Amino acid sequence: MTRRGSFVYYFAAIVCGSFFIAAAYYAHSVWMFGAGERWARDFLFAYFLAVIGGFLPTLLFAFLLRRVLRAMHWQAVWQWLVAGAVIGMAVLWALTRLGYFIETMHFSAGMQLLKSVLMFSLVGPMMLAVTPIWLPIPAFAATAWVLHRIHRAFEPPV
Repeated sequence: MTRRGSFVYYFAAIVCGSFFIAAAYYAHSVWMFGAGERWARDFLFAYFLAVIGGFLPTLLFAFLLRRVLRAMHWQAVWQWLVAGAVIGMAVLWALTRLGYFIETMHFSAGMQLLKSVLMFSLVGPMMLAVTPIWLPIPAFAATAWVLHRIHRAFEPPV
């Protein structure tokens, strides 16, 4: 897990990715409804929810981003930005569809715990899917930029 900065890479994916998602959605809500007098507390609460709800989806996004771009031999920043936006939206779409599918399934009484765990890990993408479609794109691109910088920093010297 620590080879070539993997721990730093995935930890930054969670911390920075959740921050960018929370910032995008909080800025959108402030633009739509205005900021309250406790805006700092509200933003920190949104960030906390983004970390909890986006933990597993962010790890999946970071894993796919690194593997796909390494396989394609893409090293430029703009390639990581575009791929981050595309892969992020694809992961969001796939996990949302999976969440809706699991939500409609009927589980036996003994399997309700499994359904609850699955739904808990998919509630973040499902909540993002009911908001404007363009909103997470800059957050995915910004996360990809941070991950590109970390990937390049731990890359073996040529």
